[in-house]
Amino acid sequence: MIGPPPANSNDFQRPRSPIVAVAVSFAVGICLETWWPVSLLSWWVVLTAAWVGWLIAFRRRRTAAAWLLCFACVAAGGLRQHWFLTITTADNIALFARETPQPVRLTGTVTSQPVVIPRKKHAFPSTIPEYDRTLCEIDCQTLLSGDTATTTSGTVRLQITGHTPHIGVGDEVEIVGLLSQPVGRRNPGGFDFRDYLHSQGIDAMLRTDYPDAVQTIKPAGRWWQPLRFAADIREECSDVLTANLSPGNAPVAAALLLGDRRDVTDDQRNAFAQSGTMHFLALSGLHVGILATLLWGICRLFRFPAAWTTVVILSCLIGYTFINEARLPVIRATVMAAVILIGQPWHRRARLGNSLALAALVLLLWNPAQLFEVGPQLSFLAVVAIVALMRLKTETAANLQEEEQYEPQELRSERFEQFRRWAHAPLHRIGDALLITAGIWLIVAPLIAARFHMVSPVGLVINVLLMPLVIVVLWCGYALLFCGLLLPPLAPVFGYLFDSGLSLFLAIVDSAQRLSWGHQHVPGPADWWLLGFYVLLVAAIFGGPRLGVRRWGARGLLCWCVLGLAVAVIPHNKPQLRCTFFSVGHGSAILVELPNGRTLLYDAGQLHDAGRTERIIENGAWELGIARLDAVVLSHADVDHFNAVPGLLDKLPVDGVYVSPSLLDTRQPAVAALCDAIFDSDIPLHSLGTDDQLLLDDDVNIRVLVPAGDVRGGSDNANSLVLAIEYRERVILLTGDLEGEGLLALFATPSLDVDILASPHHGSLAANTLDLAAWCRPRWVIASGGRQSPTAALREIYGPGATVLSTWTSGAVTVTIDDTGKIDVKEFVK
Repeated sequence: MIGPPPANSNDFQRPRSPIVAVAVSFAVGICLETWWPVSLLSWWVVLTAAWVGWLIAFRRRRTAAAWLLCFACVAAGGLRQHWFLTITTADNIALFARETPQPVRLTGTVTSQPVVIPRKKHAFPSTIPEYDRTLCEIDCQTLLSGDTATTTSGTVRLQITGHTPHIGVGDEVEIVGLLSQPVGRRNPGGFDFRDYLHSQGIDAMLRTDYPDAVQTIKPAGRWWQPLRFAADIREECSDVLTANLSPGNAPVAAALLLGDRRDVTDDQRNAFAQSGTMHFLALSGLHVGILATLLWGICRLFRFPAAWTTVVILSCLIGYTFINEARLPVIRATVMAAVILIGQPWHRRARLGNSLALAALVLLLWNPAQLFEVGPQLSFLAVVAIVALMRLKTETAANLQEEEQYEPQELRSERFEQFRRWAHAPLHRIGDALLITAGIWLIVAPLIAARFHMVSPVGLVINVLLMPLVIVVLWCGYALLFCGLLLPPLAPVFGYLFDSGLSLFLAIVDSAQRLSWGHQHVPGPADWWLLGFYVLLVAAIFGGPRLGVRRWGARGLLCWCVLGLAVAVIPHNKPQLRCTFFSVGHGSAILVELPNGRTLLYDAGQLHDAGRTERIIENGAWELGIARLDAVVLSHADVDHFNAVPGLLDKLPVDGVYVSPSLLDTRQPAVAALCDAIFDSDIPLHSLGTDDQLLLDDDVNIRVLVPAGDVRGGSDNANSLVLAIEYRERVILLTGDLEGEGLLALFATPSLDVDILASPHHGSLAANTLDLAAWCRPRWVIASGGRQSPTAALREIYGPGATVLSTWTSGAVTVTIDDTGKIDVKEFVK
């Protein structure tokens, strides 16, 4: 009788990947030190004890030895993270930096090639002129502050207004500028620039507005020549792309081939993000893999031996990494390629899981902060998805082969003929591409939703269609760089091919981005759900069959997803009113959450960068679980109060925009651009005047105090729309830039006992008068301004009964009024 053998003899033999356990243990140690830090001595004790125990148990108790080795790796990871976060020298430049910039004279060595950041082109004119900036890093040597000269160490990021062609990497320079600490996180859901720079090994910021304030003391020595050579090659590559490509394609080509995204426009970035193809624009392991495939094909064409093929590919990849300033995704991919290729001459195949783990271990040893950065996380998750899908495919194929072996011959022949008829090689490749793309999309989608608040279903389709085109386009791009540097007569040929392919590629991306169903902005899951999802996913994919880890992991993953959906759809409205004054510099953005769950945004803008305010508001809203805005109220026609609105309309659904009559003067170009953006988005635009009310919540009275609906005279500031928000006998007064005639009109209305006053005109003393203080008698005064907010003078005006806060020093200020009328005021920056 023919039948399958016993189940226990058919178990699929899983490959052993010991480096995976080492890398995971090292990462666990980094997490433990980050979330529950301990002393340096404690980590040394654990590490020593684990190593000693491993040496004792190695020969007799292999299982115990393996666990002790993992504990040793955990301790090593914690030790490395502790050293990275807390160990600094006594003369580190960070100890001399303050939040308020201080004038200093610093000498040091330029350790990165200066790069020029072009000034941004804004849709709205800025009242403050902007210029190109030059950025580089300086390894500090001496610091002169006042009359005191100090030997110092550490690294600063130097920002120079303008261009500095007279300095280069390796030069010893002297700079006169302003030294300061990097700005930390100041808003809910905001970006922590200080932590980011620290993860890059940068301790402080140094800024100067004059290129001549940077002088070369000593030119670079011979040890710096390789870095200067790499910078020169990179510059020549950029010139080759500029000379052979159309102006619109050259910036994207520089991003694809050189990782230089300085000149990529915001519209192009949005197109890649919304079409789910951002991984093509960011230089990553995908690009290195495509380059390695091209090199392998060339070596096969010329019949190179396996050893020479390995040497050629690794040499080119190392050179490519060097030219691209050793970017971490390129290093990861190069390490993986090295592990896989080195064994080829001896016909030894490297496990992909081991290769990935070794690459992760190298990066974490170099910079443990990479564990918490979204770029490396997405990169490794994509490779993990490929590894998992390849393993599942191999297991499935093995099981099918076993089943066919014990079937009758006639059934096996019939199945084989049917399989051969339908499953030709092209369909196999398409199926594999679809499977891998879908797997990667499903695995990385929760992380993208959590960090970028976007889901792009169109990416499932477009990535499969684009992959063959991207491979050919990048091959033409690499050929263009090679010929442009070494064989200039052939450069126009590959330039034409590359430019044409890139134009088609960008057209497809742009078309995918325009699809109404292609992308959706979402608040994203919480970190606790994200952690549970990936733990259960790993158990479901890589868990062993003996203990049922895979089965229980799959069941747990399903339940976890259902739990996440339930948490997302269950209403979380609390009987309270919450008002968040975002820290946007010199500008205004105030988000009001009503007890019934509806929302109101009062103003959205700043003087410098509208995109920055847009990101602050949308990230803050998503962090607070807000997915739409029921009303946007704009106080008046100054760009620092509305220039972020057009960008927000693309990210958050808005039910209506409400403005004062004076803002409808479309003779002002910025106002005309704002109205065009509102009309293009099919959002109703309403005008408000005195005694008008916004009926958003039955328990909250939102009414307009000034200006009158028929008033259009005076300045824009004088016509600011003032809102009084009343809940449980508490009053929040939002004033815009009210001053002059507008203040007199406000004083003509009945006075109010105001609990929270948004200081008019960002705390300007001309708008914050003694008459205003007497008219409203506020308990808290919140000034949304820049570094120069006159908080001390405001305290004198409003008296000892008022608490004056500035969003510059306090970060976002959140005011909560519960259903009993109790007020709670919290500062984001303590």
